[in-house]
This record gives sequence, structure tokens and C-alpha cells, in this order.
Amino acid sequence: MKKLITLFAVITLFWVNNAFSQGWTTQTTGLAGSVNLSSVHFISATTGLAVGSGGSIIKTTNGGTNWVTKTSLTANALTSVKFIDANNAIAVGQFGIILYSTNAGETWNNQTTGTNLTGVFFPSATVGYACGSTGTVLKSTNAGVNWSALTTGSTVNFTGINFTSVTEGYVVGANGTVLKTTNGGTNWITLTSGTTNALTSANFVSTNGWICGANATMRKTTNSGTNWAAQTLPGGGGGTNVTCVFFLDANTGYAVGQGARINYTVNGGTAWGTQTAGGGGFNNYNGIFMVNGTTGWIVGDGATVLKTTTGGLTVPSAPTLQSPANGASNVVVTPTFQWSAVTGATSYKIQVSTVSNFAVIVDSAIVATNSYTIAAGILQPATGYFWRVNASNAIGTSAYSTTFNFSTVLNLPPTPTLVSPPNGQSGVSLTPSLIWNSLSGVTSFQVQVSTQTNFSTITDSATVAGNLNIYNVPAGRLGLATNYNWRVRAINASGTGAWSTSFSFFTLAVGVNLISSEVPKEFKLFNNYPNPFNPSTKIKFSVPKSEYVTLRIFDNSGKVVSQLVNGNLSAGTYETELNASSLSSGVYYYKFESASYSDTKRMMLIK
Repeated sequence: MKKLITLFAVITLFWVNNAFSQGWTTQTTGLAGSVNLSSVHFISATTGLAVGSGGSIIKTTNGGTNWVTKTSLTANALTSVKFIDANNAIAVGQFGIILYSTNAGETWNNQTTGTNLTGVFFPSATVGYACGSTGTVLKSTNAGVNWSALTTGSTVNFTGINFTSVTEGYVVGANGTVLKTTNGGTNWITLTSGTTNALTSANFVSTNGWICGANATMRKTTNSGTNWAAQTLPGGGGGTNVTCVFFLDANTGYAVGQGARINYTVNGGTAWGTQTAGGGGFNNYNGIFMVNGTTGWIVGDGATVLKTTTGGLTVPSAPTLQSPANGASNVVVTPTFQWSAVTGATSYKIQVSTVSNFAVIVDSAIVATNSYTIAAGILQPATGYFWRVNASNAIGTSAYSTTFNFSTVLNLPPTPTLVSPPNGQSGVSLTPSLIWNSLSGVTSFQVQVSTQTNFSTITDSATVAGNLNIYNVPAGRLGLATNYNWRVRAINASGTGAWSTSFSFFTLAVGVNLISSEVPKEFKLFNNYPNPFNPSTKIKFSVPKSEYVTLRIFDNSGKVVSQLVNGNLSAGTYETELNASSLSSGVYYYKFESASYSDTKRMMLIK
């Protein structure tokens, strides 16, 4: 008995997987194969109508399990059908035929306008619009009982119509034509679509809209038609017409067309995929309607009706592993795994193990893209690993991919030991050579210099090749009379090692004393004191930010007689001393300058 139950479970699983192996399945309509269906619309997940050539109308009340032919009272081709509500429906077609039903499509009344009609749309229970040849747009304000012609100012043959409200709507047609109204059709403006290809369908979700047409045309607007951007559809280009576009929301949409085209997007058309139909052949598909994210119908030539209960998705196939390659060695301990993107997959599961049967899982993750980077600390150096991936969507999960193996690199590099300048050294030049011990197997070193012990701000940083263990700080990076901290870490193929302990050093003052490290609000040059003086005087100045500054002494003729400061200073208040024992009595000037400040003051030397 247990074996029978197991066998039944296996058979059931096989049936379920195969039932979902195609995203779209063919339904039987009872129509002759010569009938081409052009439009489909459902008022619920069970009740729908489809229309086509020869005045064909079919209806289902059980989601398409059975379709029943209805009498249309016309032999004219019907091009578009819409439910207004649960009872009222409208169909339009060749030679201006308008069919009106008040009993959900069971029986139809015939109206004729005399102009070929190609599309109909009802944004409300009472207001509706229809479009057709030679610039025709009709409007009804009483649920389709009566229609009046609107003036569009165009003679183009319109083939598609869509309204976002009772007042705002769009019609499309030949030569890339798109017309828009914002006042219920009283006035129309021509939009620049960016294409001259014939357009067949338009669909809007708020301000986002899509138009499609000949030569695989698909264009999108995000600002109600002001601008349009081309989108690329897979599955055929030149000569392949896209006949209908339908979006459930701003992200999820479908497009159908010639050659059994079914395209699908989940990101507003940034990327489109391809879906397939079981037993659908290569008929042209002319219309699509989705009642929700999973259930919908496509109609086309040869009396074709397709249905999906999976949003057109199929169980994805197993991914193909790419990197790290099978048998790869010397792989870093934080590798990025990559595999082939699988059509229709919405997520992937990756497993990493130390054993080939994955009895021990080292790391596992579910990701939305076809790559995954392992965080630091999970994989160990000099260790062998196995990895595999499967793909999933709303329908199911694929088998796991084949298994790849790889081995990681050696241990992370050791921590460098700092050598020079020794910790706490003072009087260091502004271009010191920072030296640490050499290490084998290192590809590079990272060096950081900071005025902060926690290195929250970086004064200088560099990457040095692994065969060097010295870094010469370039001129202009360090300031006078400033305390700096520095540290180094090593990098090899396995990753980045730990930072060394930090050393500090104090740069050469060169006659300039930092008397306050509090950051001043502004540059300022103070009066020297004493003044007059003999033979020396002190000069104080403030620096609000790290900057290159000079302090020079001029005689009464403008000649520089002394330069007290010439270098990069960090923020603070400084003091320096002028010894004028070699100068003659008289008036002198001292000038303090930076890139953003200059000030000059007068002083008197009396001997």
C-alpha cells in the first residue's frame, strides 16, 4: 500500500509539473479554422467574450472550458469587444457595425455608422469611445445606446484606443500617429511618438503608457504621452507586427502579435521576455486580456484561444553555472558566483557546501539576480567547496544545476609591523618616508594617514605594490606642526588583512608654534607685539581650514626681507617670531596670504 501511495505521489508530481510546463494552453472554441479572432474581454474570471471575422461572437461562462457561439446579426468582421458592466457589452467592426448587448452577450442589437471601426473602450459605465478609419472617433454618453462623431482633425486610419478617465484618452493609427484628448474628445492634440511605423494598440496605467505596432514597435511614455522611449522586444524584428499591448499595472505587461508572439515584462518594459503556448502553432495573435496577475486569454487567427492560469509563466529550467569555473583553484574567500539567467525565473537559490552531496551547507541564499557574493568570514582559506543553484517563479522551482567545485586561496596576509617614523617621533618632515616590514605573498599594501586616531578623516591614502614596503608622502599633503597617525594593511589573492597598530608623528614646526588647536571661524592676522620692537617681535595668525599659507616681511620699498611661513598648515591658531637683528631701523610690513585670504599690517623696528 505504501508503494502504491508513493507511486501515486510521483505520478501526481509529474502531471503537475507537465501541466505547468506551458504557460498558455489551447482552448476549443467550436469555430471553423478559417475564423480569425481579433479581440477578447472578460468581466470576471469566468465570463468572457471574443469576436472576429464573419461576425463571429463566442462566449464562455466557465473560464473558457466551453465556448458557445452567439448570433451577431452580421457577417461583417468584428474587431473589438468590451464589457461595459456585468450585463452590457459592445462590439464594433467592419463597415461601422456596432453591436450592443444588455444580457452579457447572449443576444445582440445591431447599429451601423457606415465607417470601419477598429476599437472600442468604456472608461465608465456610461461614457464610451470607438475609433476607426479616416480619423473617426465616436462617443457615447448613454452606455452605447447612441453615438456621436467627434472632430479629430485627422484622416488617419485609427486602429487602437485607450482612455485613462472619461475625459483623458488616446487613439493610435497609421504612420506612428498618436492623438490625445483631455476634455472628452472635444479637442485633440497630436503627440510625437518617435516612430512612423503603423501603430495598432495603446494601453495606459495612469501617466505610464505603451504603444505598439509594425516592425516589432514598442514605445513607452511616463508623462502621459509628452515623451516616448523605444523598448526592445525579443522574438522577431522587421516585418513582425505587434498587435496588442496590455498592462495590469505599471510593471506587469504583455504584448502579442504575429508569429505566435507573446512577450512579457515585470519592470514596465525595461526588459521583455518571451512566453510560449502549448499547441498554439505559429498563428498570429491579435488580442490579449488578463483579469488578474495569473489568469488571462489570448485570441488569434485560426480560431485560436489560449488561456493561462500562471500569468503565462512556466516552471523555469535549471541554471547553467558559470563562475567560479568547475575545478577552479586559488578562489578568493569572498567570491562572486555567477550563473545563466533563466527565462521566467523570479528568484534563484544558491547552496555552498564542503561535501558533494550538500549534507553540510556552509552558505545558502535566495537572490533575485543571477549572481551572489559571499560575505567575508563564511569561506575559509585553503578549503575545497561545492556549489549549485536552482531557479524559481510563482509556478514552481527547477531542479538544481549541475554541481561545480572550487578551492580557496591561502590564508589572509599577516598584519604589517610599522618601522619608521617610530611611534611618537617629532620634528618629522612634511614629506616623510613611511616604512613597514616586508611580507611575502602580498599583492599590495594600503596606507592611511590621518589627524584622527580613529581615522575618521583621511589626510592621505595610497595603495603600494606588494614588492615595496615604503611610501613617500607627496608634498602638500601634510601640514606644519601637526600630529599625524598612520597605519598599513596587506592584501593578497585571499583578501585584505587587518590594519596594523597605528603610529603617530609630529611634523616639523620650522619656527611656527601651534598655540591653539581649536578651529577658528575665519582667517585672521593679528598685530605683532611688541610694536615698535628691537630686535624681535611675535606675529600671531589664525587658519580655519587646512590650507597652504605664507607669511612674508617687506621693507618700505616693497622688497621681501624675510619669509617666516611657507607651507601647508592645518586648522588652528599659530605664532611665529621675527628676529630683525640683521635689519636696519625703519618701517616694515608683514603680509599673511592663503588661497582665499590676504592681509597686511605695519610694524616699526627701532634700534
